[in-house]
Amino acid sequence: MSLWTLVGVGAQAEITAAGTLTLAEPAGIAAGDLMVACIVSRTAATPTIPAGWTNVAAQASGNTTVNGTGSIASGRMDYIVRGGSAPALGWTWGAADIARGAILAYRRNDGGVPFFDQASSSTLAVASTTQSTATLTTVEEDTLLIMAECAARGATNPCASNARAATDPVQANWTEHTDVGSTGGSDAGLAISSAIKSAAGATGTFNWTAALSARGVTIVGAFRAKYNIQAAFGSYSFTGQDVT
Repeated sequence: MSLWTLVGVGAQAEITAAGTLTLAEPAGIAAGDLMVACIVSRTAATPTIPAGWTNVAAQASGNTTVNGTGSIASGRMDYIVRGGSAPALGWTWGAADIARGAILAYRRNDGGVPFFDQASSSTLAVASTTQSTATLTTVEEDTLLIMAECAARGATNPCASNARAATDPVQANWTEHTDVGSTGGSDAGLAISSAIKSAAGATGTFNWTAALSARGVTIVGAFRAKYNIQAAFGSYSFTGQDVT
């Protein structure tokens, strides 16, 4: 049984000019859940991220070349562990052509507190439909892997393939949770996938296939948990003579 439960993914949101991209919380979310925001944009500008969120990885070399092999995406992944109320949910660009994003949420089943462990990210050097980023070496079993697939060109489904390659078997393999493209602005597309890596060790290269050739961004974040003994078993006190 996995130590992680998928809560859900919020609907993708989009802006097509400078301003604030406001993302939606997934339905059913609760305090202690891991919230991971995945965002694609078509500008090299860096947004102001909302209070409380921490960056996992970002690639910011995007351009505004419309719908061609010269199109380059920017992408980012940020995370937060939800408190008792909704966190701030707006990413603001002073200059933007198009940006779209969504939040994926997971819950830890053993009382552990989720935290970010490590990431791999890259911008494709030459236009292609084959996109990838380098291997990660996980240090704990049941590590959660979340992949943001940021396409530089819009399409009905910007990711042509649901296969997410990795050398080590993962529980239930990869699941694609959202896959939406847009022809607003300079075009962009975003897909988000996740998997649970059952054993510690190298993942192998992460790959996905874009529907249209361009220079996309791939980000994979690995998450694990600090085990909260008090939350799982309650508080105990011990008195009496020490035994040696």
